[in-house]
Amino acid sequence: MERTSQSVSDQLAEAYAQDGWARFLGVELNPGDGAERLRLPYDTRLLNADGGVVHGGILASLLLDAARLEVATAWGNATDLAGVRPLDGQIVYLRPAREVDVVASAQLLRAGRTLAFVASETRDPQGQLIAQGQWVFARSDDESVDAGPLPETPSLAGSWSGEVDAGRMGALLETNMKKRLPGLTLCEMGAGRCVIEVANTPEMRDASGALSAGVQLLTCDNVGVFASFGLNARITRMSTAALKLTFVAPPRDEALIVVGTSLGKAGPLIANQSRVYGRETGRLYAFGTVTLAT
Repeated sequence: MERTSQSVSDQLAEAYAQDGWARFLGVELNPGDGAERLRLPYDTRLLNADGGVVHGGILASLLLDAARLEVATAWGNATDLAGVRPLDGQIVYLRPAREVDVVASAQLLRAGRTLAFVASETRDPQGQLIAQGQWVFARSDDESVDAGPLPETPSLAGSWSGEVDAGRMGALLETNMKKRLPGLTLCEMGAGRCVIEVANTPEMRDASGALSAGVQLLTCDNVGVFASFGLNARITRMSTAALKLTFVAPPRDEALIVVGTSLGKAGPLIANQSRVYGRETGRLYAFGTVTLAT
């Protein structure tokens, strides 16, 4: 990727330092080096399982943040990340990150008056490409974005009854998840279906105080994987090939319920749908797909 990144201002770096989710992950910002804008030091708690690889949702979060910082710099948001709102992200995974630090960079493709388009990538210390992201951001000077559901918008009530039933396999998966991500709770798991609750806690929020888009990406990855495991007990491992999420509005002041549904299986590939709702309001905040290879 050709990099023409500008340096991140001290004020913007200070704003990013207030991002609870980035702090929780241990992300390090390099304000002056666009080639390695963000670094994620290796830590076993960032793995998808004991002895595993860096969680695909964490890589997606790193890709998002590198892109968001690039847009904020280009638009001159010297002190504020809240005015740069993600609209859409598409991530593809080329190889796993195993026992290595990961660096992320981004390239601004175009910045208009209200929309910006960015490509981002993560690499290992040997320079091998791990994952790539394509992003669309909106300039959001008005934080009172109306997240009210349209008549045809799927509601939480139509997607989850509120009953908690994770089953035996779900209990095992939740133990692993809780060890690494204490803000997530597995509520339901069955054949081709999974529901996870995301707590509204400081470490789950971004620098603007909203529930982090990175947390939403990670949880959508999780519900896709868990729903797919529920399809067949003989499936013992899988990897995320692609993850896509469209953001309707930034969630504030409530926990999230993320619902995953397996839509179909073709050979070794499983296609899943994910939806992110407000726990109290039932509003749809994001939706997307997760493609997995078994």
